[in-house]
Amino acid sequence: MGRKKKIKAESVEAQQEIEPEVIPAPEPFFTGEGGQRIEIQRHADGTLASAPGGADGLDALRPVARAVESAAQTIRELSAAGSLPAPGPSWTPAHPPFKLLKEDAHWFSLQDYGAVLGVMAAIRPQSVLEFGPGPSTLALVEGGATSIDTCEDVEDWARVWDERLVKRFPGVVRQHRYTWPEGAPLSIRAVDGKRFDMCLIDGPRSDRRADVLRYCLPRCSWILMPTEEEISHRLRPLIVEIAEKAGRAVRITETGPRSGAFALIGPAGA
Repeated sequence: MGRKKKIKAESVEAQQEIEPEVIPAPEPFFTGEGGQRIEIQRHADGTLASAPGGADGLDALRPVARAVESAAQTIRELSAAGSLPAPGPSWTPAHPPFKLLKEDAHWFSLQDYGAVLGVMAAIRPQSVLEFGPGPSTLALVEGGATSIDTCEDVEDWARVWDERLVKRFPGVVRQHRYTWPEGAPLSIRAVDGKRFDMCLIDGPRSDRRADVLRYCLPRCSWILMPTEEEISHRLRPLIVEIAEKAGRAVRITETGPRSGAFALIGPAGA
């Protein structure tokens, strides 16, 4: 929505207020009940600056609020009738201090770590498939997983995690190297025929994670994905679309930096 910004003249001699500058923002309008285009402007503090319809435009907003509440009621009724999948379970992120991670990693924060621990406490998976080993793997271990198959497609990183994870947690963490040519279907021989209680998708690069999700859906009862703040506007809608097409409920929980939020996808038919 647009908002008004007041600009003061810098010189002492010219203390008069300059005409407010309207700063554009995406889609600063909505369509009223009569089809009219209604523009809303806000002050810098977020309060309404101007809008048609009396009382700072609040009369114009009331039909929109009624429409939103009506849609929400319809969704609640469909869900109660079983026409929509129920949302995934609620969960509460854990808080430091943690046993296996003491400080933020460059790409994985303590808040991210606590989010994974919170999900582990809520659903208690034993066997976990993971894409992208690292501090997230430590959260799986600390959360009680007894069998972790983690997959890495970059050899340099694979060597690092052999030392830091596989050797540290023998019998619990197994690492699988894989290659995935552009345009080819994902296949990992050690994983293809197995089933898992949960999958954590934190790799490979972000533009391939939707395909990883499709790979994991028939193999994993639960799927957890950080949505990553800088790509969430692209990744989150894809996660929801793919999960819904598979008849799987999805709940997105805001968690703060660095991931921004985590998407938890529940079992089919749950």
